[in-house]
Amino acid sequence: KIVQNVCLVLCLGMVMYLVQPILSATESLLEAQWKQMSPQEMTSHFLEAARDLPRDEAFAKTAERLMEKYSKGKKFPVYFFGERGIEVAMYDGRSKAYPYEDIVQAAFIASVRNRILSTDPNLKNGDCIYTSPDMNESKAMAGSKLNLEQTLFRRLNSRYVLRPVETSGTITVYKVLGEKNQTVNPRSFP
Repeated sequence: KIVQNVCLVLCLGMVMYLVQPILSATESLLEAQWKQMSPQEMTSHFLEAARDLPRDEAFAKTAERLMEKYSKGKKFPVYFFGERGIEVAMYDGRSKAYPYEDIVQAAFIASVRNRILSTDPNLKNGDCIYTSPDMNESKAMAGSKLNLEQTLFRRLNSRYVLRPVETSGTITVYKVLGEKNQTVNPRSFP
């Protein structure tokens, strides 16, 4: 028993020793981000993070139904729902094709935002993109009039031929018909 306790203490000590540089680097990154923000921006971010909005189950169920109908169980669909995107992830267990769930965090930390903007979702003919007007409500990115999700959707819209196939509630489903640099016959897709 004593040997087990000593081993446990040594293991915990080793983990603490190994994790310390990671925590230090994270602290430095966050500190640099905070120094760039005005007190009003900091307050705004704290308030947004502290908000405990009630879940909109009807929205999440509509998203789930549409994704099941058009993406047939695909676990990483492309969807832009603003802050409501986290509700879909929690309710349905789906993750975005882009590496974020929390739009506030993604828009706030530059390194996360840059990783998201450099991600290619590798869409193919017949894949779907889901949007809601909530994607327009997030704050604009630094140096842009657009927010993160608006930017991502515009990039996809400029690269692919998208056709709206259904709107239910506030969610619109777009089907990818092909890349814009290829010849696409819009009648070839249901």
